[in-house]
Amino acid sequence: MQSLLLLPGGFALTTYVTAIAVGLSVATFVVRRESRRLGLPVRAVFDVALLVLPAGVLFGRLIGALSEPSAWWADPVNRLLYTGGFTFYGSFLGVLVSLWIAAPWRGLDPRRVLDVFCVAMPLGAAFGRLGCLGAGCCHGRPADWPWGVEVPWSVRYYAEGTVPDPLLAVPLHPTPLYDSLGLLALFVGLTWHLRRPSAPGTTFALTLVGYAALRSTTEMFRGDLVRGFVLDGLLSTAQATSVPVLLTGLVLLWAWRPQEA
Repeated sequence: MQSLLLLPGGFALTTYVTAIAVGLSVATFVVRRESRRLGLPVRAVFDVALLVLPAGVLFGRLIGALSEPSAWWADPVNRLLYTGGFTFYGSFLGVLVSLWIAAPWRGLDPRRVLDVFCVAMPLGAAFGRLGCLGAGCCHGRPADWPWGVEVPWSVRYYAEGTVPDPLLAVPLHPTPLYDSLGLLALFVGLTWHLRRPSAPGTTFALTLVGYAALRSTTEMFRGDLVRGFVLDGLLSTAQATSVPVLLTGLVLLWAWRPQEA
């Protein structure tokens, strides 16, 4: 796997940053398309997005930095601004809180704006996960079945610093690719739901349920132990976080269900 994309003239871009930029671009297109289809004022929606996006970036970086407390306290400014990646749940929290505040300011129903953003989110995140695959973050555990047969779609990393040295050249589960494929499926399902008659907020609630289920599943194949675990290693921190997220989504689906006349 390559962590750098070399362009003509020797100019290089990191795979991670490039994938994030592409994901943001396609997500922006989806937000514009779905806003128009729902009759939302596109300018107002993008005004909200301009406030929400920095909050998502900041929260994603902050939660990611705090996942390694020793590195954070050693150099907090560098850790927050320049090194490390993003956490999906951290970014999602930043978007949720800031959108709930900003949408009414532009005269929009926050639940309906959340629906639009939540359709775009999985598609953008699917590209972001491909960046993770190139960078070597969120890498999988050694890819073999219990009887020692190598998984044929495994990936190997050879550059030092991409994955821990003991895992260099070892076949690993491509967990970012698993996530990316699952996110694409989630995007298709949410788009189908939003285009059917639905109560405001239910697409957002389905996003919580769908992503929590997906993340809990792909976490079983992850091999980056720095993420931390709870319950004596039974659950990763992401799986533990997914439990209340999934339950919240189910409660909101019930609370915001269409009311009979």
